[in-house]
Amino acid sequence: MITVWLSRAAIGIDNDEKIAGLAKIRRRHQSRRVKKPFCRSITADGMVDPQLIGGRQPVAPSALAAPRRRRCDAACALSGEEV
Repeated sequence: MITVWLSRAAIGIDNDEKIAGLAKIRRRHQSRRVKKPFCRSITADGMVDPQLIGGRQPVAPSALAAPRRRRCDAACALSGEEV
């Protein structure tokens, strides 16, 4: 499994200039015969400190905790109605 940690300087999908980096990951997966690469989009939604939002429970697209140095309470997943 290949793990790619993203940062401001890392590979993204926000502009066409980053396609070369995505192609590099694809070639690496192909060379290792990875059939279904896993990609997880990490958003700031679930990483907000509850104190900054009036003590309310943070919500995010997924209830999975994002990897980070400073941990807050885990976010709960958005409901179908919220999506």
